[in-house]
Amino acid sequence: MLDVESSGKLYAGLATGYEAYSSATLEDLERDWRSLEHQADNSFFLSWSWMSCWLSVYQPACSVFRCYDERGLAGLALICESIERRRGFVQSRVMNLHQTGSSEKDQIWIEYNGLLSRRDCEEQVLAAFLEFCEQELREWEELSLSGLPLESRNWLIHSSACKTVGFYDSRCFEVDLNAAATGAGGYMAMLSSNTRSQIRRAERFYRQQGAIELIEANTVRDALCYFSEAGELHKEKWGEQSGFHNQYFVEFHQALIERCFPSRTVQLFKLNVADRPIAYFYFFTYEGVVYFYLSGLQLSTENRAKPGLLGHSMLIEHFCRDNWVRYDFMAGEERYKASLGEPSGTLCWLRIQRSSVKFLLEDGLILVKRALLG
Repeated sequence: MLDVESSGKLYAGLATGYEAYSSATLEDLERDWRSLEHQADNSFFLSWSWMSCWLSVYQPACSVFRCYDERGLAGLALICESIERRRGFVQSRVMNLHQTGSSEKDQIWIEYNGLLSRRDCEEQVLAAFLEFCEQELREWEELSLSGLPLESRNWLIHSSACKTVGFYDSRCFEVDLNAAATGAGGYMAMLSSNTRSQIRRAERFYRQQGAIELIEANTVRDALCYFSEAGELHKEKWGEQSGFHNQYFVEFHQALIERCFPSRTVQLFKLNVADRPIAYFYFFTYEGVVYFYLSGLQLSTENRAKPGLLGHSMLIEHFCRDNWVRYDFMAGEERYKASLGEPSGTLCWLRIQRSSVKFLLEDGLILVKRALLG
């Protein structure tokens, strides 16, 4: 294990602390996290709702990073250490930000990741964290940062003394619900003529079969049922790639629904045609933003059948009526996201690596493989 004693040293002008997390310290962590969350501009993925569920379900062996200025607590993060083996010869000690380092447990796919920071000092907190890791914690070889905003990635590239390795980037798409609610013609007027045509053609196709009805889960039991039924459709489409084959994934989301549904920070819907479900949709709703997490869609060989397009268009209008600010499709280059929304930023999956011969050899192997594959 890395040294987890509080350092008490200044980094980037902030006092830092680093200590092992345990159930005995949960109450203090919750108090600090909730207090800082009210002063931060964070996503649902950095809310106490998500983090407390992650801690409860996976019970990770993690450490808590804190930093302070003259006003008090300025930043918080949870770090898990893991050993990763890859390509037959690389073994690396990795520090993971808000992830366990286990691919099965991390399939819950955190996005909009980062440090929980007071809104007036985000960059200073990131600088303190980076300096602390590079100077105070000596044993790690890679720092894994998943789902980080592009701006943070770019800052790290220019600020870290270590090498930054990017695995991939992904654009995000969103709908401005204020514009959709107040603009002439509503949301449909914001779409291209081709996308409008596909949605209307799908609506006509389904209406020939019976009434179209968007139904919101109203109880925890309904929500869990929708999640389970979405899973069956999700597995049909994605096969073994579906998280619903992964019990860690399923258990986490069942716990998250049970924990968050009463406050409606998770919402689930199904789209029925003639009393028969053709689609399910799962959302996180937080601080004015509707985060679309996943769907389960009925497969069809009929070209007019577009349950996803139709469902999203109806849901966007639903959330417009409820005065939400933004409908966020999050990361992913799927065509429907670009058709229904506008680009809103980029998320990055990257690592910071200490200098090591094994990483140089790994880089060389990757270059040779690319050259051989043309």
